[in-house]
Amino acid sequence: MGTSGSYGGSTKQVWQDARQQILDLPRGDGSGGSQGNKQPSEKPLEELWGSIGDALDSDDPTLHRPALDESNLALPALVPWLNRSGGSRGGSGGGSAGGGGGPRSGAGRQGSGSRRQVTRSAARGGAALGAAYAIRNGDAAYLNELGLDLARLQGLSPIRQCAEILDAVLGEGAHPDEQALRKASLEALKHVLTQDNPPDEATSLRAFVVSYVFELSLVELQRQVNEGALTPGDVGRKERTIRTYLEKRVQGLRIPGTGVIQPRDLRIRAADLTKEVIKVLRARSGGGS
Repeated sequence: MGTSGSYGGSTKQVWQDARQQILDLPRGDGSGGSQGNKQPSEKPLEELWGSIGDALDSDDPTLHRPALDESNLALPALVPWLNRSGGSRGGSGGGSAGGGGGPRSGAGRQGSGSRRQVTRSAARGGAALGAAYAIRNGDAAYLNELGLDLARLQGLSPIRQCAEILDAVLGEGAHPDEQALRKASLEALKHVLTQDNPPDEATSLRAFVVSYVFELSLVELQRQVNEGALTPGDVGRKERTIRTYLEKRVQGLRIPGTGVIQPRDLRIRAADLTKEVIKVLRARSGGGS
């Protein structure tokens, strides 16, 4: 279930409650197919995601603050290696898009004792998603802000474009939270860069946030796999079930902001939407935003 099993998970009671709820979730195939397996009722799923929302909110206080501090979500804050001597400029002469900026680490969660950064990480993923749309739209200026070169990227395969963006924007990160962010971001980037008719920005943004919240939750629920409490078959069924419910729960949620979403807007929109998703989950059946 989810990412690497090396992280033992939070010892907070709210996460322990969520882990027990995933064990207690009624069995079902989660696919809605014709195998006759009964789907769990929505009440246990609502309570499970409510507990996950409570736990994430306790991990990151920015989730319950009235407004985002956009200064902490500016590109230089999210991508610190852009400020280093030598920059992170991709050139036409080949090689990694990052050039001589040194190791790209330190932007996200670094160790088990560090604080989880939910909205900040969502913004980093939004910045990466914006880079994918910048390639599709020919927005060289935004890519340049990220240390990327449009002409060079246009000469690469879509899969290589994804890798260059993730390396330039997210950098290195061994913590499972970072792996979850990278997995969700890659999924979103591939949908934009590999399809002839990619989804619009709002659709991609919603899908990324759902994927990110889902993958982040699996980081904590991984303990149940490590301890042998769930079989591989149970893991697959429960993952499908809880993700399907999450997608359904937030599918009608309004995207924050107004007007056409530009590539550089996706950073803040992703952080805002993640806050709204957690708020809705915590409300249980009490309503949305």
